[in-house]
Amino acid sequence: MPLEGIDVSHNNGAIDWSRVNAAGISFAFIKATEGESWEDPKWQTNLAGCQSTGIMPGLYHFYHHDVDPVAQATHFLKTIGEHASSGVPIAIDVEAPDDGAGSLTYGPDEVVHRVTAFVNAVTQAVGRSPLIYTYPAAWKELTGDSDSFAATCPLWIASYEAAPSIPNGWTGATIWQYTDKGNVDGIETIVDRDRFDGDTTALQSISTTPK
Repeated sequence: MPLEGIDVSHNNGAIDWSRVNAAGISFAFIKATEGESWEDPKWQTNLAGCQSTGIMPGLYHFYHHDVDPVAQATHFLKTIGEHASSGVPIAIDVEAPDDGAGSLTYGPDEVVHRVTAFVNAVTQAVGRSPLIYTYPAAWKELTGDSDSFAATCPLWIASYEAAPSIPNGWTGATIWQYTDKGNVDGIETIVDRDRFDGDTTALQSISTTPK
């Protein structure tokens, strides 16, 4: 049976994680950083809330196209510290400029090159590739529907259809964000809802360093 999850940031306010757990949420991706200097003021509180209630946490970075990718990776890794290598899934959120991801003054090949630099910096530091969060239209616009990451980075796709639409190269989504208008007891705002098609052991495997 698929596991239900959410992804949250400071925009979701104070969260009662005990109630979230009781509502059947098994995992939660938490926004930690953005760009090369911004830190979500609630990421540590949200992480502790997950850990205290048995919800598996993940941490993600919101990527900016107009900021050096290695500087962004460095900021992300420095901020989350030991959590980067402690079995917590990590992800890079790749969205379009209109989503607040900074101005874009170059083409798809350079987007791929820069995202690769971020991914490589994280992979070298922690020994495993981050998930890539995106949505089909943005991925096509930004990268030309590149398949460059399909062999190394698990896909976390936002696709609000009956079944997720999968970008080129990937055979399926590891995490599916199936709505951005969800409701969960313990969270006063609407919240993104996610789904993982597997059990807890399989979910934990995406945070394990390959042998």
